[in-house]
Amino acid sequence: MIKDVEIRQATAEDIKTFYPDGSPRTCYAWVALYRGLPVCIAGLIIQRTGAIIFSDMLPHGAPKRTAWLVIRELYARIVALGIPFYTAIECDNERSRRLFKHLGMVYLRTVSGEEVYTCPR
Repeated sequence: MIKDVEIRQATAEDIKTFYPDGSPRTCYAWVALYRGLPVCIAGLIIQRTGAIIFSDMLPHGAPKRTAWLVIRELYARIVALGIPFYTAIECDNERSRRLFKHLGMVYLRTVSGEEVYTCPR
């Protein structure tokens, strides 16, 4: 349990909070609320070739330590689904690169200016 945080399956309204036009694809997601306000969403976009993980944080987010604990918890929930997945970041995004490596994701290749990572099995 993370102090002042509630994590639950995201609803369509939660998704609209982060993506006002709605999700462009079918997804399975969780939302994290910090003191009752949505601060982070993460989940999987399901495709025939596998799944792509995604996440977003709102600017009025939680304190740094709390945010890190939320990210780890959401990542653990995604991994627990047992679905192979990938994600990509822009090559110049050092912060995300450090985060993915810290979570244990593995770099695969660079495609169209983005680095592709996966979760080792």
